Order: sequence, then structure tokens, then C-alpha cells
Amino acid sequence: MNLRHHAALLVLAGATILALASCGKSTSVTSAAPAVDNAPLAAPADINSTYYPAASADILNWGASTSPSVTAIQVFEASADPSTGAPLTRIAQLPASATSLTLPPVSTACTKYYELRSMDSAGDYSAFSSPIAVVRHADSSSDSGNGGSNVNTGGGATRKLPSL
Repeated sequence: MNLRHHAALLVLAGATILALASCGKSTSVTSAAPAVDNAPLAAPADINSTYYPAASADILNWGASTSPSVTAIQVFEASADPSTGAPLTRIAQLPASATSLTLPPVSTACTKYYELRSMDSAGDYSAFSSPIAVVRHADSSSDSGNGGSNVNTGGGATRKLPSL
């Protein structure tokens, strides 16, 4: 094909366009490629649990995310240690500002395992946090069958989450 008589466009790496015109001159035009966030998300850290006997409540706590790209925290539960292959069940998806979750009541004392992960707006996930074993306390309140959990969404606000 004779490039002197035909115009052609060649796209290189999605960002540079080389145009060849019939006059034999070439022009290079550079456009900005869309920004790609390839930085891995950090898993939630500093995970611990607290039991409040007066409220008969087990609380799962973690450190606030320092990444501006994190939009949500997912909380998973297992009946056995997930590092042995035990299946995880997601029990909550919370806003990135959340730093605690009041765990759903249990009727008998038991040990449950929890792992958390971060999520961004593109749907990317961090690795799971290390599992934490929580000795759950039997709910002694008269409100044990209501289901749901409370979550601290930051700024001292707590709201009720529906059961999943």
C-alpha cells in the first residue's frame, strides 16, 4: 500500500497516535492514558475483640483504613480456623470509616473466627487479614432473637445493620 496516497492511523500502546498524511509528513499526538490504580489495598489491621457483659455484646474492632481508595470493609466469619480451609461467610459489608462491628448474638458460647478485607470502588479487594479467634458469649438479654448487628461508622455514630 502506498502511504503517500492514503492516510493511515497507527495506535501505539493506547496513548500515542501516529498519523501519516498524503503529503508525506508525520505528526505525533500524545494523549493521556487513563490512570490505573495498581497499588494493592491493605487488609484491615489491629483486629481484636471486646466483650461488654452489661450489654451481652461481643464487639469486633480494627484500625481505621489509611488508604483513600478504600470504600468498604467486608467482615467474614467461620466456625473453624479458615487457615485450615474452613469456609468463610460474609456477615457484613461496612463503609470504609467503620472501625467496629457488634457481632450478631449467639445462643450458646462458642469460638468463631473472623477475617476482614478492604474493597475499593473498582471492586478490587485486599488480601484477607489474619484470622482472629473470638470466644463468643451466649446472649443473656431478652432481645437475643432480633438479629442484626450494630456498627460504628466513625464519628461516634452507631447504626443497626439488618441480618444477612
